[in-house]
Amino acid sequence: MSFYINVEQDLPVTVIDTEAFYSLLSDPNRASYPTENITLLINQNVSKENVINLILS
Repeated sequence: MSFYINVEQDLPVTVIDTEAFYSLLSDPNRASYPTENITLLINQNVSKENVINLILS
């Protein structure tokens, strides 16, 4: 997520934000989603194909 093709600058803070959001969703005192219902996709794992596969699974 922080490495973009054809973009002059990488965005490393997006990984930090994504991990913080994952923590919020899985925190039992906040959103309390079961971790098996959350998939953390960062950097090279983020692709249109991976997102679509996760939605359809």
